[in-house]
Amino acid sequence: MNSDVWKSFTPDFADRVVKADKLKPVADKLGISMAELALAWCVSNENVSTVMIGAKTPAQLKQNLKAIEAVDKITPDIKAEIDELVPFVPELPKPDGSEMIREQHL
Repeated sequence: MNSDVWKSFTPDFADRVVKADKLKPVADKLGISMAELALAWCVSNENVSTVMIGAKTPAQLKQNLKAIEAVDKITPDIKAEIDELVPFVPELPKPDGSEMIREQHL
């Protein structure tokens, strides 16, 4: 993942990995996978209206759906722990110029 092309799409990739590594102990403490933690956090977050999952294999789909069982584990204390480890501040997307292209073709 050190290619220049990958970095151009996600220049903050290394920062994202560091943040994910901080969350691993939380997932371990809850007895769930990182994918389950991520999806359960999204489902339990009142600022998230829709959670879309993606899976390439039936096993991935099964794991993603297991996140529903983990939602109850995302207590206010766990949310506070996650927020302390990885503060999340929603941001509006920055215009990248592609909106004009989309408007022309959609």
